[in-house]
Amino acid sequence: MLLRDYKMTKPFTLFNAAALGKSQPIVDVGEPEPVVGIATDDYIIALANLTNIVVSLQRMKVGNNPWTAFTPMAPIGRTCSYGDPKKCADEGKYQKVTVIGCGGASFSIELRNHDGEGAVWDGLYADCQYGGGVLFLVP
Repeated sequence: MLLRDYKMTKPFTLFNAAALGKSQPIVDVGEPEPVVGIATDDYIIALANLTNIVVSLQRMKVGNNPWTAFTPMAPIGRTCSYGDPKKCADEGKYQKVTVIGCGGASFSIELRNHDGEGAVWDGLYADCQYGGGVLFLVP
């Protein structure tokens, strides 16, 4: 499902996450703008996928807790062909991964396929001022 109905913001750092476990921050997308009209404590995590990797498994780690087991998710292949991840997010070229409650401890999320290709995003925070955030999987 494309989240064009939501004004998504990007309170995350853009990560070059093509190689699992070797993500490095490359761009800070700056201060997100507040979401208007979302009356919920749900925080939508979406993925803008600029690769040919089709992710179909997810797991999370909240605070100092251990990683959860991998669980299947709706497969997400390439959502955007632009070379600019910010343009992909601005134009709604992403799909929903999961929904969590806002606030609380920082968390990490790993998305991958059955061959182990994918990425890990660490140190994320679901800020209650925003309706969600967009993760970027870039080559």
